Amino acid sequence: KNRRSRGQSYRVQYSKTVAATDTTVTLASYRYSTEGFYTFQEVNEFSSQRYNKRSRLQLNLSQSLQSWGNFYIAAYQQDYWSKRGYERNVSTGFNTSISDINYSLGYTYSETPGKDRKDQIIAFSLQVPLSKWLSQSWASYSVNMQKNGPETHQVGLSGTALDDNNLSYMVQQGYTSSGGESRSSLSGTYKGGHGTVSAGYNQSRQNSQLNFGLQGGIIGHEHGVTFSQPLGDTVVLLEAQGASGVRVRNNPGVKTDSRGYAVVPYASAYQENRIALDTGSLGADVDVAESVVNVVPTRGAVVRATFNTRTGRRALITLMYQNSPVPFGATAKLNESDAMSIVGSDGEVYMSGLNDGDGITVQWGAKTCRAKITLNALPGKIHRTTAVCR
Repeated sequence: KNRRSRGQSYRVQYSKTVAATDTTVTLASYRYSTEGFYTFQEVNEFSSQRYNKRSRLQLNLSQSLQSWGNFYIAAYQQDYWSKRGYERNVSTGFNTSISDINYSLGYTYSETPGKDRKDQIIAFSLQVPLSKWLSQSWASYSVNMQKNGPETHQVGLSGTALDDNNLSYMVQQGYTSSGGESRSSLSGTYKGGHGTVSAGYNQSRQNSQLNFGLQGGIIGHEHGVTFSQPLGDTVVLLEAQGASGVRVRNNPGVKTDSRGYAVVPYASAYQENRIALDTGSLGADVDVAESVVNVVPTRGAVVRATFNTRTGRRALITLMYQNSPVPFGATAKLNESDAMSIVGSDGEVYMSGLNDGDGITVQWGAKTCRAKITLNALPGKIHRTTAVCR
């Protein structure tokens, strides 16, 4: 307690990426420290472990084998002040994929100062996609063989479900040769528009455990409050008034509430964030002028992404003026709205957000006329009608 220490540390490192062979290597990473130098972690652990590193030699190599997979090796050797011997670790492995089945084989050698402090581990795993039978799911198997420890096997099934892939699940069964112990676990997480629910169950020979969790966030704004999934440091408040139940792309479970608001919980600060609506989830009588809004928030901000929505019926209208179709290129604007469409050939124009009896204003050149819309189609259907412009 109240001990003072002073020291220095120096490091020389060489790193190289060879694009032609897709090789990344870090060589000759040396660290020299005087006896009085401690890293932040070593200071925190001083009460239980009174050793600080003296030097370190490190090698990292990653080599792509193109269609054959990827090979890697990571090794280091380091020693400590006031402690004899070396700490050594070598990990090497190979990853590949054959017929969409992923294979991984790895070997680890470790050594720590002291007697009988050496160990070796061989690990093998494979992952098999089950998309032919069960969408977005994988079966897995792994075995871990330790020279000075037990042999462990584990099989599992994991994946996602529901239309938005917002339900994730995992089932695992493990077996350890030491004592013939087995372990079972089942877990799942549902990401909803108003929060995240998770649950799990674990069982072994000694005990069983059941856990349950509920997480979420609340954003207050001038139109009330909006519930969300757990909030990050920087969030986006999405506003699409009148468009309820609309999903947000690349954000499983995030969808607008009954008023058309939603929260995108994790946004990147000082970067352009692309907020996109899933137009396939729009209601039959809802249309948007644009389906993507880009925002650039500052760190810790709640930034708004506003979508211009139109709620009402959709119609393909043939506009007539003095017994002739309104000319091609004329503009048609829904009264008391900024919604505007361009008249096509034969006087046809598509408009959304309409209600029976609405009026539209049509203009071409110096001429302007107005028409009243009559709608009789069932909700959700695109109505075809003719309107006389006067």
